[in-house]
Amino acid sequence: MKKTFKIIALVLAIAVFALSLCSCRALDEAKENRGIYSDDRLSIQFKGETYRLFDPHNYTIISDAYAGWTQYHATDKELPLLLASWYGDTMSLNREKTVIETSVPFSAIMKEISNEAVNNTVDPQAVGAMYGNNNATYVREDLYEDTKAAAEADKLECYFIEYYENSNFDYDFGMSWSNWKESTEAYSDSYRIVLLEDAVTKIVDSALKTTAKDKISYKELSENQTDISFQACDKNLILRDWDANYYFVHDQGKYYFWDGTTNDEKCMVPLNQDDSEIIDDLFDQYPYAVDGAQVGWSF
Repeated sequence: MKKTFKIIALVLAIAVFALSLCSCRALDEAKENRGIYSDDRLSIQFKGETYRLFDPHNYTIISDAYAGWTQYHATDKELPLLLASWYGDTMSLNREKTVIETSVPFSAIMKEISNEAVNNTVDPQAVGAMYGNNNATYVREDLYEDTKAAAEADKLECYFIEYYENSNFDYDFGMSWSNWKESTEAYSDSYRIVLLEDAVTKIVDSALKTTAKDKISYKELSENQTDISFQACDKNLILRDWDANYYFVHDQGKYYFWDGTTNDEKCMVPLNQDDSEIIDDLFDQYPYAVDGAQVGWSF
């Protein structure tokens, strides 16, 4: 009997110890996954970094495989840690840890912050960033000034391509939850964004200055075109310009540039041999970014 009591006591001790370890891990995890709003909600402290509320102006934030919607929460500092997942705002962090996106438009606190702005205690521009956005975004403090300057510029100075290495995502209404989750995660994890090199940027900038007399008709191209599409961005891959969609087009061993907006027949810029070799390397290096769309389909 004594031996039995000892065994029971040992099991109970192990259980209590295990529960305490689980509780400690749960607290550590909750602390690690919690962001803290500043009193004016113009910044968030998260994972040792400060992120500042950001106005992208006429541009859009690049959604670089945001993660964390199920575990990250932003709260006021007074809220008890264990209530963060119940009363905090869900948020996500991009892969490069440069941008936080929240799940709410701040409608509940808009009036309070607007009143503070009227009293000159909050930057009115920051308040403006909150209007009309479904998701407020915060940029990491060390990149904030550069990104702010890019957002206020007439045009973005760099270019990037985006693509999925896993192109087999196919939603099926009969999918089980676990299969759907696995499939979407695999698809999301295969998302890639690539900042184009300076040599490519120079080609694009030069091609954009090409006059009409040096362009050719898209009708001179065959029906076996392939292309890589890309957009304007800032150097830190935070902002994108949805209105600036460009294309490198490959046709019968030659490369062309199309600005994506010129909609008359004579719109293709032939690239010279040196530039073509650089773009050829781009096509070889990023095969998943290559598409089979035809320029003529856009007209």
